[in-house]
Order: sequence, then C-alpha cells, then structure tokens
Amino acid sequence: MLDPLHACTPGHLQLGEGVLLRGTNLDAALLAADPAAVLAELLEKEQHRLGVTRSGCIFRCVPRMVDATGGHRTPAEGETLVGRWEVTLSGTLMEISPANAALLLNIPEFAVTGGRTVMVPEPTPVPESSGDVCWVGDMGGGLLAIHLRRPISTGGLVFHATPDGLGEMPFTLMAQKRHPQESGVPCRLLWLPEVTA
Repeated sequence: MLDPLHACTPGHLQLGEGVLLRGTNLDAALLAADPAAVLAELLEKEQHRLGVTRSGCIFRCVPRMVDATGGHRTPAEGETLVGRWEVTLSGTLMEISPANAALLLNIPEFAVTGGRTVMVPEPTPVPESSGDVCWVGDMGGGLLAIHLRRPISTGGLVFHATPDGLGEMPFTLMAQKRHPQESGVPCRLLWLPEVTA
C-alpha cells in the first residue's frame, strides 16, 4: 500500500504566513534574473506593504459552469461551458492601517492631513478597486506569489480585538477583469523554490 504522505507534505498543506502588497505587478519579477530579490525589495518599501497575514490564507480559483442549452433539453458533450472564473483570496491581516482599511472599504484613494486620516465610506453599486494586489508568502519549500488583478473587498472592514491586545482583520478579496473583453483569469501565481547556499 502506498503512503500518500511524504517529507514535503507539510509545506504544501496551506498557505503560510505572508504579506499583502499593493501597486505591484509580477512582470518585473518574472523578467528579473532573481525574482525573489525583486519581491524582497518590494517588501521593504512601505508604500507597497498593506500588512502581514496570519498563516492559513485561502486562495480559490473556481470555474462557474453554464448549461448552453438553457435547460431546454439534455445537454450533449461540449454543451456545458465555463461561464466565468471566480478568483478570491481570504485570510487575516495582523496589522491595521489606513491603507489596508481603505482596501477593505473599497476606497481607491484617501487623504492624510496633518498626520490624520479621515475615511468616509461611500456605498456604491459598483465598488472601486485600489489597484492590483499581490500576496507573497512562505510555502515551506520556497515562496509563492499570488497576483490579483483589481480586487474588490467582498468581506468589508471588520476589526477583531483579541485578549492578548493584538488586533486582526479578516479579509476577502475578489479579483476582477480590467474590462469585459479581457480574456483569461484575473490572477497569476508564481512559485519560487527555496535557494540553498
């Protein structure tokens, strides 16, 4: 009998701890000789960091099926089509800041005056995105970068105050196409193996 577990299994069970970045695109990392160095440089820049995430984030890229017959008869092979792909990333942010609060409130821009930030959420039928977001995290045997195109927050803004005094914020981000004619799925994944000296 085969044992389905092996030495690498623990590193592939779930998304580890990571960081959410904004205003990033994986193109620069993909074209670089050392993609991990490009991601590390982005992590150091405060304008890109949205916050650290707890381990256990969930990434979903799920097709939604459509019956091409409209239910009028029994569909034949090839008549069940993929209507669209639903791409979401959910998890828990361990840092609370104006930048990640704006992301979760679907506020693309906010102003800071005299060190103070005031946000007034304006509910709209069409939520606005604050630009592309990338999650970079540890996968046990290296790094995984998940790039979401123009995500919107579908979970809203919720603060959790924990007994140990550490705040946390759950989030759910749904990627979307830039325009209706865009083809493909609005996300990219980049696996980088662990570098051994």
